[in-house]
Amino acid sequence: MQSKGTGNSKPPKAYGLRRSMTDTLKILQLNICRSRIASLQLKDYCASNTIDIVLLQEPLIQQHKVYAFENNRQVHKGDHTGAAVIILNNELRIIELAQYTSDYVVTIRGSKQDDTRAITVVWVTPPYVDREPPWPSISAQR
Repeated sequence: MQSKGTGNSKPPKAYGLRRSMTDTLKILQLNICRSRIASLQLKDYCASNTIDIVLLQEPLIQQHKVYAFENNRQVHKGDHTGAAVIILNNELRIIELAQYTSDYVVTIRGSKQDDTRAITVVWVTPPYVDREPPWPSISAQR
């Protein structure tokens, strides 16, 4: 029997099985609004916190690569994409699921040892971007 304040750092087993990928995988999701500064700050944060996968909305793409993550594996659809996945952990086996990938949605299948997960990032354009916002403008009230 363990005394209070001590314990196992690993979660308990469920029916004798442990989900190895979910126990140690760190996924970060963020909308960086195509910002250079946010991209650089995100790169620093990921390095200091050992993030495995980054799910981005509105990534800044330059020369077909996500800015600040040019040397990392990445999945996205072109220079004007709304979603991207950055893979920072080289131990992960990643496959893009092309049938579920577009300018606004990226889906990958990630594997670590015998555990596999599908991961999706979605960016949805606010409905008022292409027309007037649903609230009245100040100039219209005068």
